[in-house]
Amino acid sequence: MEVLIAAAEQYRAGATAAAQQVASVDHTESNINDIPPPLIDFQDKQGNSPAHLAARYGKCQALEVALNAPRKEGGPKEAVLLKNKAKMNVLHMAAIGGCIKCVELAYNTAPLQAGKAVTRQGHTAGDLAERRRHVDISTAIKTSVQKGASTLLLVVPTSSSKNKLQQNKEPPTVIFAPPECLDHHTAPDPISRNAPDPPPENVNRLHVLTNHHHGILRADDITTSLNVQWNESSQQAAISDILRVHDWSYVRKIQAACASIPDEPETLGHLDGDTAISHGTFKAALAAAGAMCSAVDALMSGTARNAFCAIRPPGHHAGPNGVVTSARDPNGSHGFCIFSNAAVAAAYAMNMYRHAGIQKVAILDFDVHHGNGTEACVLNAIPTLKRQDFVTPWSEGTQIFPTYKPWRDMDDPENIFFASVQGFGPKMPGMEAFVYPGSGATRDSRENGGEEGQEANGTGDGTNDDDAMAIDSNPTTTTTSTTITTTAIDEDPDKEFTTKEDEENPPPDAPRVIDVGIPGFGPRASLWRRAWRDKILPALVKFNPDMIFISAGFDAHKKDEINFSYIGITEREYEWLTEQIVCVANRCCQGRIVSGLEGGYRIQGGLVSAFSRSVAAHVKTMAESHGQVWDEEDGRWERRHEKEVRAEMEVRKAAAAEAEKAAAIAVVEEEQGGGGGEAVAVAVEGEVDGEDGGSRKRRRKSVDYVALNKKLEEEAAATGGK
Repeated sequence: MEVLIAAAEQYRAGATAAAQQVASVDHTESNINDIPPPLIDFQDKQGNSPAHLAARYGKCQALEVALNAPRKEGGPKEAVLLKNKAKMNVLHMAAIGGCIKCVELAYNTAPLQAGKAVTRQGHTAGDLAERRRHVDISTAIKTSVQKGASTLLLVVPTSSSKNKLQQNKEPPTVIFAPPECLDHHTAPDPISRNAPDPPPENVNRLHVLTNHHHGILRADDITTSLNVQWNESSQQAAISDILRVHDWSYVRKIQAACASIPDEPETLGHLDGDTAISHGTFKAALAAAGAMCSAVDALMSGTARNAFCAIRPPGHHAGPNGVVTSARDPNGSHGFCIFSNAAVAAAYAMNMYRHAGIQKVAILDFDVHHGNGTEACVLNAIPTLKRQDFVTPWSEGTQIFPTYKPWRDMDDPENIFFASVQGFGPKMPGMEAFVYPGSGATRDSRENGGEEGQEANGTGDGTNDDDAMAIDSNPTTTTTSTTITTTAIDEDPDKEFTTKEDEENPPPDAPRVIDVGIPGFGPRASLWRRAWRDKILPALVKFNPDMIFISAGFDAHKKDEINFSYIGITEREYEWLTEQIVCVANRCCQGRIVSGLEGGYRIQGGLVSAFSRSVAAHVKTMAESHGQVWDEEDGRWERRHEKEVRAEMEVRKAAAAEAEKAAAIAVVEEEQGGGGGEAVAVAVEGEVDGEDGGSRKRRRKSVDYVALNKKLEEEAAATGGK
């Protein structure tokens, strides 16, 4: 912001001097319009100006600077009324952000005009504040507009209501960061620049987040501007909590392997080629799972509204007995993971709080790699017969033995929900080896919701346009955590995410498991978004969880090389999805969310790295104070809008193709001196359109006039020159 302020203050003087210099050199008249616009005028890909962003995130001082700074055209009023691609002006953004000072500044700068303006979905700033449950702001804006006030009519609470507001202040977002997680070494410690490159999963992933001097989660816009608290105490999970999802033989194996390694930072061991361990790894793994269990305790005691756990080692590839294999990777790998942290915490919540309202739990995984370990733990919550082939020097055969790890009771299959969206396909074009772990093809163990699902009323209009994304909608019903109407919810209305025929589904009596495999290569942000918006979130709302757990991996970022160019999203998408999950939690389970760190390895750049910025976007969105609930109409509106945008694009393409063809015909006719219209049209059409009659996506090649002239001469000879 300091750079922005300085650039704005120097703009007029610099522009005038530059214009005079240009005029003296070129001997032409010049003015300020010849100078590039100041930073204060720039808009990002979503059309947001600095004023939009300052208002959205409650930065009052920055908003005042952005509105009053010199700009190329217009003044503060024009800056407030400027709309982004969702047709939101600065007052709309301030209403969403919930800062009354920003709302007042924006409204008073452009009274009535800003208050009456509507977004692309037809909502005023007062409507947006109302759906975010910013009651005082909504009342102030709507009352001011109704009365035609030139300044915002603030709603001043009485002294009694002030005390009530202070007493009912909502709990904070708590960041859990157990110190033992720093003792899991995967490279000699400390990591120096002159040393060999450490593996992607190393201790610096936590340093860039939690370090007291340069960790991004320590930044003022998180710790000071938002209702955030830290918990850095030691909190190891009890072995009984681990054993609800993992076999004792596996737990004992990890314990023994770590104990056998000397307690020296430079001494390492390996579980496999991917996964390094050290003496402190076992305690770090217990601490990682324990942090998520402690987060459950904090939510249930009312000392936290939701929680983010900055933990390692990660866990979503750890199955009941460690490595989970697949048909495409029969050997498997631990994938940096030790214990399935999300599964341990979800089972803990169901068991420890079964008499306190926690019956149903949902686990969502947005890491770029399939959460195969968590999924295996979920599927192990039903009685299963395992087959194990064996060969000895004297015999061979198959051993069949039962396995069963209930999280609470025999009705677990109806009370556990798991969904994972990941990259799925070969590492390179034409390569047989798949992106780790080789599983995660699109499938749904209970298509359309299974027995508990509702009939979708099928709008069938899902199309795609990255810029046609809007977060505003108008809720048509009010719901509570105990009463939810799901009859109008569409689940995958376009049948875009149906189970692949060649993929084996879990048993029908297993918990609901949804996997969406995003193909490569290159960015697939729109498809990724639709997978959540049209398939998983509607299914999640139907499931109606009592607590939501997130396996939060950030390696789907387009700058993270470990994703092999799959998915390729940015902070914008992480923020959008987190907000959607928060809205579902507000609707279903009183906002209860426990998020635990999984992947994400692009840490180059420290606190400004892709990894750091993505985690910060996730945590900040969780920490925002609002009561907005998930509404099916949001998705329906987006699908309709995307369809309209797609139709408009097709019309423009067709018109451009016709204009191009007409221009080519005109050129040829001019060279021929007129005539031969039909032959010219046919020849040019063959150049503009593909052989199959479809419109070419690429720019057409120039017309072969030599061949065309030859064709015209042949036609003229055949007709006797007539």
